[in-house]
Amino acid sequence: MIQNIKWIETLLILPDMYKNEGYSEYSCPIWKTPIKYEKCSEEYVSIDSPRAGGKYKIDEDTAKQLYSSNNPDFQARLTSILVKNRLYGISEPIVSTSTIEEAEKSTLLKVWERANRILFYFLQHSNHLNHPFPIYFEDSHINDAYLMAWSDSIQKNDMLYLLIYCWKQGWLEKKEMSGYLLTVDGHKYLDDLDRTSINSSQAFVAMWFDDEMNEAWVKGFRPGIEEAGYEAVRIDKKNYNDKIDDEIIAEIRRSRFVVADFTHGQKGARGGVYYEAGFAHGLGIGVIFTCRKDKLSEVHFDVRQYNHIVWNSEDELKTNLKNRIVATLGEGPKISI
Repeated sequence: MIQNIKWIETLLILPDMYKNEGYSEYSCPIWKTPIKYEKCSEEYVSIDSPRAGGKYKIDEDTAKQLYSSNNPDFQARLTSILVKNRLYGISEPIVSTSTIEEAEKSTLLKVWERANRILFYFLQHSNHLNHPFPIYFEDSHINDAYLMAWSDSIQKNDMLYLLIYCWKQGWLEKKEMSGYLLTVDGHKYLDDLDRTSINSSQAFVAMWFDDEMNEAWVKGFRPGIEEAGYEAVRIDKKNYNDKIDDEIIAEIRRSRFVVADFTHGQKGARGGVYYEAGFAHGLGIGVIFTCRKDKLSEVHFDVRQYNHIVWNSEDELKTNLKNRIVATLGEGPKISI
């Protein structure tokens, strides 16, 4: 037992099966459900929570803020962000104030996206091709908790509905009394979804291509991304032979995340930036929104609801962009040692 972690303070009466799996009597700050935990630094505790979809790190102040919250819709949205980060390759994302702000502004995934998440979970956690994944319908169980987390489910019936949908589509096979099995058609469907962005070190930057923005690119966007450990790509700085629309789509698909800057000139908003941010969202690729302060009020209200990095200077942009990337995605593979 780790000593002096007094803020993990909500006691639970655990089902025997959780006790048998080594979970503590203390609870997940997000869901107030059983956890395993350990101190990983002076600031953070590492928490392993099936209901939050796996491991995450959190500090005392953020944990106390979450312990006082009891909003299942918000809890599901926050869990969805953690699952998204795990799909990006971050095995233990950090829950911080900025993560909470992102969850407060986000919405639950569309039904088909939630079904896809279930299939991805089966793909990652099935040990053998012909090994069914057990689902337990009577009582709370660890397997069910993970599936609820990965599918944005608030109630168990939500998760069961998505399982049945995947089964009817032929992506899952239902085994009597032993659970579900990912079918060959299910494997092919996941392959067709094009998950190349998950392990990518590339960041696509969508922005206004004007001389006025050169300093922002050279001293803000590019070094901020590179100092976080990723490669910054801007389409007009890349040699290509294809149509630019096709190239944009291809580069976004290859990217781990997109930085979309909505700064513009006298002619008004840049439609391409809105398109590229929306396309990335549709693929499930993370988007970091930025805008120069004097133009923020002119950003379309549908986009303004997102948590923008608002900048005045290139140095401010570089620092805040790097911090946001590291906080939400973790350091990239190209980080300087």
